[in-house]
Amino acid sequence: MKISHLLLLSIFSFVFSGCATHYQKTIAIQDTFLRGDLAQADTLLTRSQAAYSDKDILLYYLDRGMVSHLRGKYEESNQFFERALERIDELYAKSISREAMTYMINDLAHPYRGEDFEQVMIHYYMALNYLMLNDLDGALVEARRVNLKLGELNEKYETKNRYKSDAFVLYLMGMIYEAEGDINDAFIAYRNAYETYQSDYQTFYALPAPTQLKKDLLRTSKALGFQTEYDTYASAFPNLTYIPQERYAENGEIILIWDNGMVPYKGQDVVNLRIEDKIDDQITVAFPYYIKRPPRTQSARLSVGGKSVYTEKVQDVADIAVKNLEDRRLRITTKAVTRATLKYGIQKQIEKEYGETAGCLFNIFSVATEAADTRSWLTLPDNIQVARLLVPPGTYTVTLDIMGSSGFTIEQFQYTGVRVEAGQKRFLRYRTFR
Repeated sequence: MKISHLLLLSIFSFVFSGCATHYQKTIAIQDTFLRGDLAQADTLLTRSQAAYSDKDILLYYLDRGMVSHLRGKYEESNQFFERALERIDELYAKSISREAMTYMINDLAHPYRGEDFEQVMIHYYMALNYLMLNDLDGALVEARRVNLKLGELNEKYETKNRYKSDAFVLYLMGMIYEAEGDINDAFIAYRNAYETYQSDYQTFYALPAPTQLKKDLLRTSKALGFQTEYDTYASAFPNLTYIPQERYAENGEIILIWDNGMVPYKGQDVVNLRIEDKIDDQITVAFPYYIKRPPRTQSARLSVGGKSVYTEKVQDVADIAVKNLEDRRLRITTKAVTRATLKYGIQKQIEKEYGETAGCLFNIFSVATEAADTRSWLTLPDNIQVARLLVPPGTYTVTLDIMGSSGFTIEQFQYTGVRVEAGQKRFLRYRTFR
């Protein structure tokens, strides 16, 4: 067996490119987010793509889309997210040569396609962009695409993932339907959201259905005359009172969507496995894992015109990320062991033909090139929370108090000149990073 100079050069080039994780490579950008310096983050991303090679260009589009969204450049944000979706579609046409390289070197040799939940979050942020642009139809289109995307992704797997439906996006869809005046479809979306919280979110992420969602089910089923459904929910939520639909028509509603904290980032574990019970013969495999960075801010209070309401957690992005990776662990492990075993076989063949020294050198290269894929969309939030407050028609100053674990306000923000009409839903956005 001949080992070409090209193979050796490719291994050398990979080794000397460094084995830093994606988080370590983009630490400067991470720091600008943690400081809330979005202008500087935009500058760093615009000036340099050093941390985003051609294989990582998807992550560049995702980060640019996020920064533009947070800076209020909603149309620009959706343009970057559209590029991200185009890149994902492009990568589904697999390159056989690229796939072979992942078995010879590691998964970093393949262009980054995004985790399943990351692909879903693209549509979430595009929906928010449309909401901020007062384009309810556009927001609904993106919300509908979420569960279509999840269905497509899960079709690829023999063993289905836990993340197969998104309860929060269904809940958001219900609110958008209501904003359009479609109470019937709003009820259906709320019902589907509640069932997903009950069947999946409560079980896998210890996240129950929000209290407000339960009130929405009671209110909309009653308004639609769905007596059987209303009786079912009234029995399930016996002590819960709700505001009737008539008052929603007479008043307006302010809805705050708060993205809190920063999503976990990936590290890697390296494990040595013995081959055929031989003490001196081992293979090296690397696995990614998520490192959480819990936010210091735990809840928030929305205050308008002398009334206030606390946020409820509706999406635990951190837990979804961790469980999503756990669902892929068997597939990752199988591929890593196959790759290491293949390298081991090549090493033994080299030893046979060129001697132990040559085999030892190839083993050094094999170990050096074994690395987990630690790429991920690092500018996502740790969790998402929502607060909803019914107010009479008028123009308001809306106050948002962000509270830490002690329950004291550690950050405050005010929205001025917020105009709300009767029957209207006014969506507001906020993001914290620590």
